Amino acid sequence: MSNQTFQTTHGVVTLIPRHFNWLVNEFVVELKLTPPNLWGWGVTATLPEEMENKITPEFAEQWASEAIGKLV
Repeated sequence: MSNQTFQTTHGVVTLIPRHFNWLVNEFVVELKLTPPNLWGWGVTATLPEEMENKITPEFAEQWASEAIGKLV
């Protein structure tokens, strides 16, 4: 499965599908926010693999709204 992207008011949210993460020793999905005009800075969240089917455009918008606060 390839990465899925969502355009939000705070930038592009990319869903990185299920993969094994050695840091937590389990399968996870990741969300990555890439906002415009922040010189390549972004925010990434690691979530349990069960969340993959629950990530919708609305979920991505809400998460981006909270994540942008970590950068600015």
